[in-house]
Amino acid sequence: MIQRKIFRFGVLALVFLMPLMVHAQRGEKIQTIVIDAGHGGKDSGALGKISMEKTLNLAVALKLGNYIKENLPDVKVVYTRDTDKFVELSERAAIANRNNADVFISIHCNSTEGTTTVNGAETFVMGESKNEANLNVAKKENAAILLEDNTDAYDHFDPNSTEAYIIFSLTQSLYQSQSLSLADKVQKQFADKASRHNRGVQQAGFLVLWKTSMPSILVELGFINNVNEEKFLNSEKGQAQMALALYQAFAEFKREYEAENQQVSQAEVKPEEKPEAKVEQSVADTTNKEVYFSVQFASSKNKVSLKDPSFKKIKAPRWYKSKGMYCYSSGKFPTKAAAEVRMAELQKMGYKDAFIVAFIGRTRVSIKQAEAELRNRRDSKDDNQIAINQAEVNSEAKPEVKPEAKPEAKPETKPEAKPEVKPTEKVEKPELANEIKKMFFSVQFASGKTDVSIKTDPSLRKLKGVWKYRSKDMYCYVSGKYATKAEAEARKKELINMGYSDAFIVAFNNGERVSVKEAEAALKK
Repeated sequence: MIQRKIFRFGVLALVFLMPLMVHAQRGEKIQTIVIDAGHGGKDSGALGKISMEKTLNLAVALKLGNYIKENLPDVKVVYTRDTDKFVELSERAAIANRNNADVFISIHCNSTEGTTTVNGAETFVMGESKNEANLNVAKKENAAILLEDNTDAYDHFDPNSTEAYIIFSLTQSLYQSQSLSLADKVQKQFADKASRHNRGVQQAGFLVLWKTSMPSILVELGFINNVNEEKFLNSEKGQAQMALALYQAFAEFKREYEAENQQVSQAEVKPEEKPEAKVEQSVADTTNKEVYFSVQFASSKNKVSLKDPSFKKIKAPRWYKSKGMYCYSSGKFPTKAAAEVRMAELQKMGYKDAFIVAFIGRTRVSIKQAEAELRNRRDSKDDNQIAINQAEVNSEAKPEVKPEAKPEAKPETKPEAKPEVKPTEKVEKPELANEIKKMFFSVQFASGKTDVSIKTDPSLRKLKGVWKYRSKDMYCYVSGKYATKAEAEARKKELINMGYSDAFIVAFNNGERVSVKEAEAALKK
């Protein structure tokens, strides 16, 4: 029981300390590859009748590295191990990150229990295990952490617990589409050049891929407990064919990647260079341009499409270029306060390094400069209004003022004061007070399958009058309880200005959600 409690804490900690997989300083060319021979030293990996997995992995890894060195001299090859030694899973990813690798390939052999007839090669990318077979592969490869002396890096992650793998459904990688592209090329080469049965591209939660900051794949060369495949993988010819297939897939990926980035540099970079030159431009030069704030959560030297699956959970993703880096941000907010709410949301999603950036037009400026510009505009607007009011006071057009003042005061001031101001603030009439309890409007601004605490969540604590209700299997978060739709409309505008662009009005009658039209009709009666 104690172990289970520790584990659950570990899962939560891992979710909120997820690595921000976007800081590799990579350019328009692939210059470094890290090749990881799985297992090693005291960790033998899977066992066959005549060989150990760690030995086969290393043999293919070294051959792959040699092919690259001979045929692609512009690429630096780094091994996580080039001898029979034990390397921790977290250190393998760290080696790739320290070397600013452009590609990470981890090489393994598969094994099954209860049968020796399963065969074929498959390639994995980081993701949620979609079936039990993929989950079992991940469990076997992740079990290496049980041999490590210090497991603090994984926060008590239990590789044998199915429940532990929920963290990988929440992990977001900006390089998933590129990883899938490389994996697909590997599988085609395995089938075409090495005549291996193609088991396809899969997704699963591998710790060795989890913390890498570049396109990363894990290949399973074949099943070491299958007599025929073990014999093939243990032969010089078999190892050479598998290494050559990996090399050809990598070379093809490199060509496509660099061709695509060359097109980007010619077609997309130039328009974005102009704002950079104007970062220091004065406030006076930008008074007619929009001032807004956004929240930057990632940056990379290679451009990632905003249609990439990793951006699915990001609201209103945007990008701009600064000093050779592609910077990715979320939202476009009129105030810094609204951007702070979004920043809290992103940090809760795992982007712990998210921070606020400011723009005037297309030019990134300091937050202080943006706030100063907004103050100048407000002051200028106030000065103009004072001048207009003063002109009206000094004007001799008195006959025009009186007729306008009288008709406006009678129809608008009296009816609005009774139904809207008094009931919501003083609730003087008991029959109307009861009606508010039965029928009211509110503004819904968020929903999700997770129950978030209104008292402790920082993004919710900043909002006024927040409460929640259940609708089917969703938790819906709303703000305020208003007697009229007009009051709810005003609150809706406030929330939209704070960054909740999807906020909308909802209505309730006797504690049950009803349509807004139904509520308005009932109030009229």
